[in-house]
Amino acid sequence: MEFLDGIINMRLKPSDKEKLIQKANEKHLSVSTYCRIKLLDEL
Repeated sequence: MEFLDGIINMRLKPSDKEKLIQKANEKHLSVSTYCRIKLLDEL
């Protein structure tokens, strides 16, 4: 199994950050895991 560590810095409006937190919590995921899943779906 290969693990790739990378950091992506993003600037978000506070309202967008709250939306991300809410959507991640709905799926019982951390924000970083939720973002990674959504990003990989788009690739």
